[in-house]
Amino acid sequence: MNTHMELKRAEVSDMIQQCLIALNAERGADEQIEVGEETPLLGGESQLDSLAFVSLVGDLEERLHQATGQDIVLVGELDPDGDHPFRSVSALTDRIVELAASLSAE
Repeated sequence: MNTHMELKRAEVSDMIQQCLIALNAERGADEQIEVGEETPLLGGESQLDSLAFVSLVGDLEERLHQATGQDIVLVGELDPDGDHPFRSVSALTDRIVELAASLSAE
């Protein structure tokens, strides 16, 4: 396993969307989450309740670890006063790419 693997944006976005697809597999037909770059993950427009959000984060952290060998902790990224990275798939993708690059540089 390469512990300094660079994560490409498209790969990270795909990981997040695969996590959402996995959540959809557990939901009813009328509860499906729209999956795409602009899917809101937190906030008023999000279709995720708190349990689904925790499941998404846990699944995503595990996938990131499998892909990179690095422990990329996402929950420490919540900043109630700032522009949090969980506002959309796209924003979270950008933040994960930044985090992975900074961990690789260490």
